[in-house]
Amino acid sequence: MSLNRRDFLKAIGISAAVACFHPLPALAACTADSAPAPELLARWLRNHADQLTDSVAPIWAVYPDSYLTALGRIEKQHVQPILAQDYRPPASIQPDPHISTGAVVQVAAPSARLYAQPRIGGIIGVVGHGGIGQVIDILPPGNPRDVTWIAVISDNAQRPVWSQAHLWSPLVAGQPAADERSLVIDTVRRRLTAYERDEAVFSAPFASAGDLSPGRTSVSDRAMTRTGFIPYALSLGDPAHGWIGGAWHHNQFGGAVTDGAPVQLPIYTARALYEFLPVGAAVHIL
Repeated sequence: MSLNRRDFLKAIGISAAVACFHPLPALAACTADSAPAPELLARWLRNHADQLTDSVAPIWAVYPDSYLTALGRIEKQHVQPILAQDYRPPASIQPDPHISTGAVVQVAAPSARLYAQPRIGGIIGVVGHGGIGQVIDILPPGNPRDVTWIAVISDNAQRPVWSQAHLWSPLVAGQPAADERSLVIDTVRRRLTAYERDEAVFSAPFASAGDLSPGRTSVSDRAMTRTGFIPYALSLGDPAHGWIGGAWHHNQFGGAVTDGAPVQLPIYTARALYEFLPVGAAVHIL
């Protein structure tokens, strides 16, 4: 069973106003509505211990408040859709050979546990699939059956934490073109729309945390990662206009949340927007 392209777009909350949504690689083929869509997966968000889980299953059908998956029907609030082409879980404890000190890395597994020290101590946190950090140190294995550890940060002010290297993969994001691009953020509908010149390219829901001041601003900075391993951060002018970032810890897009970026997007949408909007792009907050 597979979703057609229209159902796929509906499942991830994106409406494309053009035949091809080019910033999102998964849709670059621009197939007909009846053609099979890229496979969509559901990643379970929490278990009874309030920790991110490692369960991932294909989505077979989409309902208003739930998904039908290979593991049964599950409420949308308990899972987050991810693109199958972006999901490359580790096949062994051997890390990606391209992980090096200074590299930008993302969680390739369903989640990655964080530790204060390698090899010892308890878990101090978890980063979900798609979370991004930067490697500042590498601890090779003590024997062939040990794992490689990496020390990662999400900003320069953060104290490094340790994680198992094979759960992460190196990442290079595309750079936006210098074309005339802009963004409209509708705070009432909690939906944003990206434009190229005067043509709407795509529209997607976001989760809001706090109020955004209406007005006109621009993208003032771009950062692959921000405090809390939040991926694809776009700063919008002064602090009153907030910032945009990806969220790997919930599936409340289109609603309100209590903390994090003022504008929160699913990982795949955040990456598409990050690769679409350059610094200086106009942003209109309604």
